[in-house]
Amino acid sequence: LFPAIEKKDDAAAKQAFDEVSKAYQAHRAVVDEIVSDTEAKNKIVEATAAHEGSVALWSIGAVDGALFMLLIVGVVAVIRRLVSPLEVIGKGLERLSHGNLSQQLHEKFPPEYKQLQTNFNTAMEHLQETIGSIKASASEVANAATEISSSSGHLSERTEETAENLEKTSASMEEISATVRKNAENAQNA
Repeated sequence: LFPAIEKKDDAAAKQAFDEVSKAYQAHRAVVDEIVSDTEAKNKIVEATAAHEGSVALWSIGAVDGALFMLLIVGVVAVIRRLVSPLEVIGKGLERLSHGNLSQQLHEKFPPEYKQLQTNFNTAMEHLQETIGSIKASASEVANAATEISSSSGHLSERTEETAENLEKTSASMEEISATVRKNAENAQNA
């Protein structure tokens, strides 16, 4: 095109211009097709990205929900592990307050509470032994009191008998004394 313009050949310049225009139009068609394909592919990529983003958000939400549920289950398990033994001991103390001295805690306790369970059971054994000793002592005291009461009754009877005998002896002594006096008077008068 430029050589034809320099030579001032209008026909050659026009022909060169038409060829350049034709090449430009062909090139422009290819570029428009590439742009059109790129835009179509961009729409597909955007739609896929939007879908994958939505899936990712739902996945994250599901994972968060699952983790939250696991956390709640873990907290409940820990609370049960810590609180359950205390409830068992509380029920044992309640039974003790109602007079049940023969109980033992046989439930499975976590290692952290095993010593508390052992101490409770040992205290119950000692309490049973102490109450048993007190019962035995009370029985011995009751038997001794019965014997003392019986002996006291016998002593009272013997004391009454002795008092009666002394009274009789005293009456007999007075009669003897009166007889001796009368004999003495009779002896003096005679």
